[in-house]
Amino acid sequence: MMRAEQREYWSAARAVREPDGELEDLSQVALSPSVARSLQLQLDSPARLRGGLLFGEQRGDTLHVMLASTLGRSAWYSPSRNAVLDVDSRFILGRSEALREISGGTTDWRGNWLMYDDSQLHAQRKDHRWFRSGQRLGLFDARHVLLVVGWEGSCLTCRAYRRDVDGQAEELALNYEGVELVEELKLSGSASRLRDA
Repeated sequence: MMRAEQREYWSAARAVREPDGELEDLSQVALSPSVARSLQLQLDSPARLRGGLLFGEQRGDTLHVMLASTLGRSAWYSPSRNAVLDVDSRFILGRSEALREISGGTTDWRGNWLMYDDSQLHAQRKDHRWFRSGQRLGLFDARHVLLVVGWEGSCLTCRAYRRDVDGQAEELALNYEGVELVEELKLSGSASRLRDA
């Protein structure tokens, strides 16, 4: 059952078993080049606090993120700052079904991303507050992550969190699939920031 279906029908969230047994504990998140580019474009958006959904699959101890989507239309949500963690069930069900079909059943909703209104990374304690808010909403656990995205200097930087055994936010290692992509993003981030100055 897709995670969006579990959430819609109030089923207890549970990890889907891999064919060969239990899923390993997550230790890292890998972003595809298209996800990193998409998030970089969001950083240049004039919107306030921004957020969205992460879709991917877990292979071994790594969550491979293949899509970072928006939450849909802003008109679907309240103007509250906390709306960045709201999820429209119709949107998430439709998006999940389409991606699951395209991927042959391996891709599912695996977490959420957010950016602060100034597009900068903030202190981790602020990330942890968002993580706790998302935990209360049933968004984040040991298998579903929060990805916080922002500029650090002129570099796109991300921090990923999952719930540890004590129920606290545990930071995961982050892997950009393709070192050349990271260099490209640093350069284009610098150019974009110089243009705006």
